[in-house]
Amino acid sequence: MSELREETLEAERLLAEVPFVKRARGWRLYTKKGERILDLYGEGGKAVLGHRPGQVGRVLKNEISKGLYLRVPSVYLFRLRKALRAFLPTHPHLRLFPSHEALLAHLASLHDRPCPLHDPALPASLQPHRSPLVAWARPFLPPPPTPLAVPVFPIPGLALPGVLCAREESLLPDVPDALASPLLLAAMTRSIHDLLGAGDPFQAVGPYLDTLPPPWRHTGPYLYLEEPPRDHPTLFRRFLSRGILVSPSPGVPGVFPAEISPGEWALFRRTAEEVSAELFP
Repeated sequence: MSELREETLEAERLLAEVPFVKRARGWRLYTKKGERILDLYGEGGKAVLGHRPGQVGRVLKNEISKGLYLRVPSVYLFRLRKALRAFLPTHPHLRLFPSHEALLAHLASLHDRPCPLHDPALPASLQPHRSPLVAWARPFLPPPPTPLAVPVFPIPGLALPGVLCAREESLLPDVPDALASPLLLAAMTRSIHDLLGAGDPFQAVGPYLDTLPPPWRHTGPYLYLEEPPRDHPTLFRRFLSRGILVSPSPGVPGVFPAEISPGEWALFRRTAEEVSAELFP
């Protein structure tokens, strides 16, 4: 089993330890027992606008009422293409894949070994084997320098079609766009418009980001550890026991909430300092 696959499975095992979640709002999860969990993971940054963000929920309800579940040609691919060109003008060419897994399979064929996507939210020291060809295009960060980019849509939880953007049309596979559910394409398009209209939602928490306790660091709103702990599962469980969800993998960034109470900040700092003294050199 590859190291990347094992890391993914370990992350899934850790996330399975989160108590049953009854609802989510903003940057918090609420369990079946009434406990509140501050979400600093945000599904690897997909919840950068929080849970239940913008108008995505309204769009999903509208499309569900039309019965547009099936994969058929629709106007929504053209709308998505237009929205993505506004979000990522450096990579104006697009190819749609039937799933994220199909997209990853295509990207794997471009490399002679398993090669994770370059992540602009992480420093180079934490991703020595990342792809030189393709990177995540993350909200609130500059466009990636790579010739190919995979946009991160601020829609946590949904299994979306794969989207590959390119600086040049010739870099994309010479195949037609995959068919996709208009329901999903409409939600993806709406999420990009929500991003474009969000401004800088993290301005108010800038002082917190600038005073993160080591070894926590940030790139824009994205959180990471500047060095892996001796035991990441222990770190994950220690934070979870305090009501804070952090990334289950040192190679996947989390996201800082755009709104946090003084009590939550104090709890995060205190837990981070305790864990740092125990799990870091």
